[in-house]
Amino acid sequence: MPVDRELDSLLHPTTAYTHDWMHCLFVDGVANLTVYLLLEACITEGMSCVYESCSAYLSNWRFPGRLHATHLGDIFIAERRESHRKSHHIKCQASDLLTIMGPLAQFATHALQAAGVANLACIALLCLVDLTDLIVATARIEVTPTMLEAEVQRFLVACTAALGFEWMNSKAHWLLPLPSQLSPFGLSL
Repeated sequence: MPVDRELDSLLHPTTAYTHDWMHCLFVDGVANLTVYLLLEACITEGMSCVYESCSAYLSNWRFPGRLHATHLGDIFIAERRESHRKSHHIKCQASDLLTIMGPLAQFATHALQAAGVANLACIALLCLVDLTDLIVATARIEVTPTMLEAEVQRFLVACTAALGFEWMNSKAHWLLPLPSQLSPFGLSL
């Protein structure tokens, strides 16, 4: 706790709390769960090879060389499938899951939706990708709490429509106050 009295007008520790978006979404978070539930919805609809298809899709994706991402398709290999299913979420590094969000959106659109599989769950994933893109864009553009709140609401509505309320865990709830936690600072993320 800072003891510099000159900072008293700037720092308000009891009112300045906010959740870390990266942990909320990608550390056993909302993204891990949403991707898992999408794949499970595909299995429920008869696409039993969805993990393998996703792995092959990502293995053929060409990431920028600076990312050293040749291992990302391995997240969904058959040997890891049961681990994901047993833990009820995708188990991987947060940065790896963030890296594959764009390719997962393409997979959902061009492989799953094109085949007519798990359309509502695909829409939920696409809303999550939009939300993630908006948060990441704060490094380049102004993102207001109102903009963020609209994306959070769109994602949560899509998820509950596709997957129901029972999947909502504490990290899904962390998304709700995130926009209002930014307002007092007059800042974007």
